[in-house]
Amino acid sequence: MPTLCETAYQRGCFERRNHPLPQRSSYKLIEAYRSWEKRLQTLAKIEGYLATNKPIPPDVELDGWVGAEWQYELRKLPENLAHDIGWRILPAIEAVYAPAGPQPYIRDLVYQARRQAAELTSTCETSRSTICAANSSLQVRLRQLAVARNLLSSALDWMQDGLWTNGIEEKRYRTA
Repeated sequence: MPTLCETAYQRGCFERRNHPLPQRSSYKLIEAYRSWEKRLQTLAKIEGYLATNKPIPPDVELDGWVGAEWQYELRKLPENLAHDIGWRILPAIEAVYAPAGPQPYIRDLVYQARRQAAELTSTCETSRSTICAANSSLQVRLRQLAVARNLLSSALDWMQDGLWTNGIEEKRYRTA
């Protein structure tokens, strides 16, 4: 029986099937990188509030989340990332790797990307069990944020590898 994150990944792949990305195009990978990098920064902001024992104001803007809903959004994060791996990240990496002509090493890169997508989807599910733990202690919340940050860092590293492999400069995809 597929896990929630595997199902989300498969749903993302299915939804992308009718919307292929142009070959040799990096825009979706850059878009994905920026959005998940912003989410990583949001987690750092939340951790800052918790570490100083300040309550997070319910109306504070947290890059697309608001203070009142951050715990709910955090619980959905692994599943949302798994969906995005299928919908945007893996297809974008495959599009970036798409060769102008058939080259054997490209097949290896695509195979490795698909394997990494499967591993990261599995990591999403493993992380989900920690992130969704029902406990309101400060230590548990900080642990949940650390696990989420670790998960996002792994995804960002993978996307960055795809961008670097194709010679895309860091200044093109890093947020200022």
